[in-house]
Amino acid sequence: MSDKIHVLYIDDEDNNLKSFRASLRKDFKIFTAIDAEEGLRIAKEEEIHVSSPISECQD
Repeated sequence: MSDKIHVLYIDDEDNNLKSFRASLRKDFKIFTAIDAEEGLRIAKEEEIHVSSPISECQD
């Protein structure tokens, strides 16, 4: 079992997911999801310690 903190990041932009993972993977166990449905599936299957409470507003 990993001693790293498990982080779930959800974003509909694939480039953001890749950048987030690349930036933090050495210090954290990163899980990424392209949408809320995938994020919920991961959250049910994995022990997540931190999730991204980020929301986008579009006009």
